[in-house]
This record gives sequence, C-alpha cells and structure tokens, in this order.
Amino acid sequence: KRILYWLEPSNESLIKADTLFDGKNLPVQIKVTGQIVTEEGFPKSSLSKVGQEEVGKVFRYTKIQVLKKGQKKNGY
Repeated sequence: KRILYWLEPSNESLIKADTLFDGKNLPVQIKVTGQIVTEEGFPKSSLSKVGQEEVGKVFRYTKIQVLKKGQKKNGY
C-alpha cells in the first residue's frame, strides 16, 4: 500500500518544497523537520479539488534543508 505525504511549510519565510523540482533535474533531496498534522487530507495552500489529487498525510515542516537539487552537467 502506498502512503502519500503532502509537505506544507509552517510559515511563508520557508522554502516551498513543491517549487524545488523544475521538471528536469533529478534527484531532489530535502531534509525537513516538523510534524504530521492530519492523517488524510491536503495542505492548506493546496488548490487541488477533491477527486483530482489523492489525499495523504499532511506534514507541516518548520525547517527545510536542500541536500541535492538535481545534477549539474556531466554528473558533477
């Protein structure tokens, strides 16, 4: 069974995790600190309509660190 997590920043000054992937460069690796705020649902900022996206656990993070954001040319 798949377990889905939605990531939600706890305040506007934090990097929004969903803006880190540009559609081309993988992998994106992040480290977040926070807590699960709901077992099934959507983040507050979600514009998703029920039925178009799958519900999941909402993890509200208070800290975010970007560990890797894609690979540079030639893998470096």
